[in-house]
Amino acid sequence: MNEFGKEALKVLSYILWFILLIFGIESLVEGYILVGVLLVSIPVGFIFFPFVNKKRQQKQREKAQETNYIQQKMSVIEAINALIKKGEDELSKGNFSSATQEFNKSFKVAKRNRKFVSTEVLSDIKSKIKLTQDKLYIQKENEIEPFINEGEEFEEKEKYDDAVKLYKKSLEITKEMPSSKARGHLLKKIKSKIDNIYIVKIDELIYRAEELKKSGRLYNAIEYFKDALINAENMYHSHKKKEIKEINYFIDQTYLDMIKLDVRKAHQLRKQSNHEDSIKNYSNANQTALNLTDETLKNKKVKEINYFIDQTYLDMLKPNIDRAHELRDELKYEDSIKNYSNAIQTALNLTDETLKNKKVREIKKYIQEVKVAIIKSTILDLGTKFGRLEVKEVAEECGEDEELIVRTVKEMIEGKEVYAKYFDSSRAVAFNLQANIDEIDSLMDKYKLWEKEEKDKI
Repeated sequence: MNEFGKEALKVLSYILWFILLIFGIESLVEGYILVGVLLVSIPVGFIFFPFVNKKRQQKQREKAQETNYIQQKMSVIEAINALIKKGEDELSKGNFSSATQEFNKSFKVAKRNRKFVSTEVLSDIKSKIKLTQDKLYIQKENEIEPFINEGEEFEEKEKYDDAVKLYKKSLEITKEMPSSKARGHLLKKIKSKIDNIYIVKIDELIYRAEELKKSGRLYNAIEYFKDALINAENMYHSHKKKEIKEINYFIDQTYLDMIKLDVRKAHQLRKQSNHEDSIKNYSNANQTALNLTDETLKNKKVKEINYFIDQTYLDMLKPNIDRAHELRDELKYEDSIKNYSNAIQTALNLTDETLKNKKVREIKKYIQEVKVAIIKSTILDLGTKFGRLEVKEVAEECGEDEELIVRTVKEMIEGKEVYAKYFDSSRAVAFNLQANIDEIDSLMDKYKLWEKEEKDKI
């Protein structure tokens, strides 16, 4: 049983006691009749009470919603009025920019809470905003006028930098104005004044650059062209792209003239076999080429100069490799390896990665062949003096890598270039001493034949 049912029964019990007290025993019968009526009324009460209670609760909710709506509306109106008051206070002080901000805030609050705000209120805020913006425009226009007038005076005296500073100051003030067609026209007018000065400066700088270029002072010409470029980049209107493109063309043509001079000098030095100075001039040309603004032209020139650099390094490689071959033929193995190593250092400077890798592999192969020759010569010599040697002892004697020694010994045994047997377990070589001594002439002939075949490969 719910709370309502309990309360109803409680009330009924009180009523029954009250009837007994009033009417007494004599009226007991009438009392029973009344109780019967009440007992009949109870189910009816249970049926109709929830409906009545639901209606009562609905009215309470509606009243609460109405109260909440009124409170929200009052809160919104208070917030709007507070912002309007702040705006009016700023307006009375002549702070039109701050006043505009406050009125704009109030308008945003009103728009967000449109259901609480009347059309009249919105219209009133709009009027305040327009009034304040008009006053702000007049105020800023009065601030700008002296700067523009003074800027024009500087412009007439050809004090262009001072004029630009004043025009830019007026431009910043104009940007503080509220958006309007008049503001847009004023911005355009000031930017046009600044651009006109930049055009005059650009023409002067290009003229001076061309004069320097004619006199052969190319580096100085580049500096003037770059100053012209900076002025063009500071312009406001769309035609600045045309100016920038034109100046970049002048810069690239000047760089090309500089590249020609360096490349021509490098060619001459290369013909004189002055390879180091030739490389320096090519490298200077390469650095200059990297400054070109036209990417296609830049890539083309860098590739072209790199080709000349590589051809010069190849010129430097040839005498080193040829000399290393000669030293090898003279059995001056250590000097031969030094020359090959120098050649590798030169090859590592090649700009073409494919060519570089090919040359380095080729030279390393020559070095490997010399090391094998050293090992073979050492093995033949030791094979007539010792009956057994460990690989590490051979390495100590010839100064070469143990694994290379093992491979070379196995090849010599297989090719019958030496009479010996190699033991993997002990990493040792057992020489047939007497056979090596008896056949030394034949073995040396085989060694010389191997040398000749390797030389012919080169």
